[in-house]
Amino acid sequence: MYAVIRFGPSQSFVFYPEAMEASLNMENWDEADRYANALEDFTKAEPLPWATFFVARARALAQWGHGQRVQETRAEIQRLYDKAEKASIATALPASVKPLRPPEP
Repeated sequence: MYAVIRFGPSQSFVFYPEAMEASLNMENWDEADRYANALEDFTKAEPLPWATFFVARARALAQWGHGQRVQETRAEIQRLYDKAEKASIATALPASVKPLRPPEP
C-alpha cells in the first residue's frame, strides 16, 4: 500500500502539484485524483486560487483520461488552459493541451 507522507506547508505546495503532474503523465488517473483531493484538503481552511486551479486541472484531465470525453470536460480543460495561458503558468500548459489536440489518424 501507500506510505503516509506528511510534509510541512512549503513542501506540500511543491509536492502535490508535482505528484498530480507525474500521475497525469503516467496516465494514472486515480492517483491524480488522490493528490488533487489531498491538496484540496490541505488548503481547505484557507483556499488559494493557485491550489484551486491545479486541483481543477488534475480532476478535469483525469476525467478525460477515464474516458469522460464529453463537451463539459473538454470545455473545462479549455477554460483551465486559457486561464493558465493568461496567468503565464507555463508548467500547467503541456498536459492541459494534450486532450485539446485533434486525434491523430
